[in-house]
Amino acid sequence: MHPVLGAVGSFGGYKSLPPLSHFKALKAGLGADRAPPVAGVLVMGLLLGLSSTYSYLLFHTLVELFSIGVAFAILLLIWNTREAQGIGLLRIIALGFSGAAVIDLAHVLAYKGMSVFPGTDANLPTQLWIAARYLQALTLLGAPWLARRQVPLAGLAAACGAVTLLLILAVFAGYFPDCYLEGQGLTPFKVGSEYLIVVLILVAMGLLHRVRATLAPTTYRLLQAMALVVTVVQEIAFTAYIGVYDLINMTGHLLKLVAYYLLYRALFVTVIRDPFMTLFRDLKAAEQSLRASQVEVQRHNADLERRVAKRTAELEAEVIERRRAEQALTESAANFRAFFETVGDLIVVAAPDGRILFANPACQRILGYDETALARLGV
Repeated sequence: MHPVLGAVGSFGGYKSLPPLSHFKALKAGLGADRAPPVAGVLVMGLLLGLSSTYSYLLFHTLVELFSIGVAFAILLLIWNTREAQGIGLLRIIALGFSGAAVIDLAHVLAYKGMSVFPGTDANLPTQLWIAARYLQALTLLGAPWLARRQVPLAGLAAACGAVTLLLILAVFAGYFPDCYLEGQGLTPFKVGSEYLIVVLILVAMGLLHRVRATLAPTTYRLLQAMALVVTVVQEIAFTAYIGVYDLINMTGHLLKLVAYYLLYRALFVTVIRDPFMTLFRDLKAAEQSLRASQVEVQRHNADLERRVAKRTAELEAEVIERRRAEQALTESAANFRAFFETVGDLIVVAAPDGRILFANPACQRILGYDETALARLGV
C-alpha cells in the first residue's frame, strides 16, 4: 500500500474516515505547487549568479551541492516509495542520476581551487563531469528498455553503484581520456563527448515518447523538458567554454540546476501530488456519499417517527375504547345482578339437562329451598 494511502485506514467502510477539512490545506498546497517553486528556482538562480561575482568557486560549489542534494532527495523518495506501482521508469532514472550525483560530488571536490586533491588541474574535474553526464545519458537511454523488464530495485541499485564506482576509478587511475588541457582548453574528446551525449539524449527522448502512455502527462512533459530544453542545451553550452570560470561554464551549471529541479518535479507529481489528489477526490466523494446517506437516514427516521406516532395514537384510542367497553360491561353486569337479586318474581337459570344453575333470592324464599338444595332438585 502506498504510505500516503495507508493513512486513511478502512476508509471504504467509513470506520476511520478523516474529516475532509484535514486534507483541504494539503490539497491547496499541492494544487498550487506550480508557480511558487518555479519562482523560487529563479530567485535561487539569481542569488547563485550574484554569488559568482564574489567567488566563482563559491558559486560552483553551491550549485553542485544543491543539485547533488536534490538527486539524493529523489533517491530517498524513490526508495521509500519502492512498493508503489507504475514508477519503474522513474525509479531507474532516479538511480542513474543519483549515481551521477556521486561522481558530481567528486567533481566538486576536485574542482580547480578546492585543493582537495593535490597535484591535479582542471582536467580531473572535467573528466568527472563527462563521466557523470555519460551515466545520465545512458540512464535516460536504457530506462524505457529496463522498465519493461521490471528489474528488481536492489539489482538496479547494485548495477548503478558498480558503474559509478568503475567510472570514478577509471578517472582517478588515469584510464579516462583527457578532457581539458591548461593553456589549450577543451580537448576534442571532451567536445565530441558532449555532442555524443546530446545525440544519446535525443534518442532517449524518442524512446521516452514511445512509452509515454505509461507516464502521467505532466510527468512526461517534465521529463521531456529536462532532457531537451535543459540537458541538451546544457551539454551544448559545455562545448564552448574556454576557462572553467567563464560565463558559459556558469550558464551550463545553472541549466543543470534547472534539470534536477524538473526531474524532482516529475517524481514529486507522480509519487506525491497525484496520489494525494486522488486520495482527496476519493475522500470528497466518500464525504458526499456519507452526507447523502445521513440525509436519507434522517428522512427515514422522520418517516418512522411519524408512523410510530400515528400507530401510538391509534393504540391509545383502541385502549380507551376497550376500557369504555369493559366499564360498560361491568356496569351492565352489576345492573343485571341487582335486578336478579331484588326482583320479586321467581327467576331460575337452568342448563339444557335440567340442572339449576342459579335461582334468585325470591325463588329460594317462596319455594323454601336454598340455592344448593335447588341445584340438587333440577327442573
